[in-house]
Amino acid sequence: MKRIKWFSFVLAAIAFVGCSDDNAETPPPATEPVVLTTPKVTFTVTETSVAFSWEAVEHASGYEYRLQKASETVKEAKVDAETLQALVDVPKGSEIYILKVRALGTGDYTDSEWSRNTVLTPEPKPTNIEFADAVLEKYLLSMQPSIDLDGDGKISFEEAAAVTEIDAGYEYAEDATADNTFSNLSGLEYFTSLERLNLKYHRVSDATPIEGLASLTSLNLGENQITKLDLSKLANLTDLRLYGTGVSTLDLSKTPLLKSLYLQRTALTEIDLSPLTDLEEAYINEAKLTKLRAVGLKGLTRLDAVKNALTTVEIGKCDELSQLHLDNNRLTAIELKGLPKLMILNLYANSLTALDTSNLPFLMQLSVFENQIASVDFSANPALRNVYLTQNPLTKIDLSANENIMLLEAVNMSNLEEINLKNGYCDDWAEYYIVEGNPALKKVIVDPGYEFELVTTLFKNRPDVSIVTE
Repeated sequence: MKRIKWFSFVLAAIAFVGCSDDNAETPPPATEPVVLTTPKVTFTVTETSVAFSWEAVEHASGYEYRLQKASETVKEAKVDAETLQALVDVPKGSEIYILKVRALGTGDYTDSEWSRNTVLTPEPKPTNIEFADAVLEKYLLSMQPSIDLDGDGKISFEEAAAVTEIDAGYEYAEDATADNTFSNLSGLEYFTSLERLNLKYHRVSDATPIEGLASLTSLNLGENQITKLDLSKLANLTDLRLYGTGVSTLDLSKTPLLKSLYLQRTALTEIDLSPLTDLEEAYINEAKLTKLRAVGLKGLTRLDAVKNALTTVEIGKCDELSQLHLDNNRLTAIELKGLPKLMILNLYANSLTALDTSNLPFLMQLSVFENQIASVDFSANPALRNVYLTQNPLTKIDLSANENIMLLEAVNMSNLEEINLKNGYCDDWAEYYIVEGNPALKKVIVDPGYEFELVTTLFKNRPDVSIVTE
């Protein structure tokens, strides 16, 4: 009986074990957490801050960033999933920083790797202007009222930008010495509000620093060593003075507001004033001009281009021009039309062979001595007062239609035979220089009375000349 019981127990145990193996369930294998994507970062840098942003990472619960310099953490923070940008202030100065950003995970997602970015902050910008010329800086610091508003002995960019006028020119050459003149204009480019700049009698050879001062209305670079000047950015100029410089070309097409132009003693060989529709006066004396154009200048009142080498002049449609001075050139011909208010005309010391003044009704003074003019007709010039005709091959001078004549100069004229002064009037102050060097002169026609007595006295030693009132 005992033996049977043990055997039954063993069988039951075996049966139990077999039953358990057949019905048991296999547990699922364990899973690894998902590593989030590393954020892509972009950043901008100024002298005092680093601004950065990153792209959103799917499943991120937030983000963490760190800005480090060497091993020191300058700034670190954790932000929520909606925040995708940050700004960190840094001290001024050129420094290398490491910017790191990572996405934060939770649950089935774990933190991303750190993005790593090297950041270099720029050198701080200077606040004061560094002048290359100590004399220029000294002058600017001595200006009154002072432009050094904070009294630190320096001129800041902000202080320079507030200045509207610099008058550093000298009236006379002897006042300008090596100790009080400057040659380098570097630094003046920051005086962006300048309206008037006078640098007469300095030693400037490069005007580049001031060529961008767009607020300038008046610029005087007279008696300097410059050979060129770019006016393309100086559209507000109304007064330009370049006399006594080596400027050889000048494009005036970008300065339409110019009213006054002084170009004496330059190296200019030709110039077109026509783009200057507001021009009122121009002086281009003692240059090297061979060609001059001035057409359609409605406000021009005076034009001087004397002692040049002019062979070609085109001038017209200048309704207000009252004075034209073109003496001491090489002109052989000139057309005088479209100048209805011209009163003073100087063309002496040229090579003119003819002269037509019929379109000049207000002409009062005419100087054409030392030319090759063979005949003149002044019948259309009733306002004529002073006439200078010396050294021309004229045979006759007729002023009978010119009752306002006050002065006539006509000497050294070997072909001159007759002068007609009988115009119905003779002023007590009349002056006639008509005797000397006129060997062919035979007759002078005058008004009776005072004029007859005056002219008779002039020719008292020339009995061969008839003084008549016919």
